[in-house]
Amino acid sequence: MGTNSSTEFSTVNLDNVNNDYVSGDINQSLVLVADSYPDNSELISQLVADLGYFVITVSDGESALQKALIYKPALILLELMLPIIDGLSCASYLRASGNSVPIIALTTLPNSLYEEEAFLLGCNEYIQKPFDFEKLETTINRYLRKSPLIF
Repeated sequence: MGTNSSTEFSTVNLDNVNNDYVSGDINQSLVLVADSYPDNSELISQLVADLGYFVITVSDGESALQKALIYKPALILLELMLPIIDGLSCASYLRASGNSVPIIALTTLPNSLYEEEAFLLGCNEYIQKPFDFEKLETTINRYLRKSPLIF
């Protein structure tokens, strides 16, 4: 896989989309993927797109917060070691601002050190990398609680 995070099959460019449209039907199937490693981001985005959901990808915590607040995704897949603002701080900020979007932490950090903190700061799930794709797929579908879109 390449390192281009704007792959047509997996992402939705929302920069030029009317926010009224985004706050309508699309946000119910919109997944925000925040990962600082382009290969990981592309791989996760491909999985999410293959499940039939729309994807926004970002590579740092500041962008993750901005996109989460503007586009109100139905689910956030959040790397904890993001640049600028780390994933734990992003989760904490979203919860403090009243945002209840489900957050799945995807991380290389060991469970024994960070899992409890991730839950305390607002993450709903903690999946350690390298992750099992079936487990991630099941978890995504469980939180979105609907059938994926058919294209």
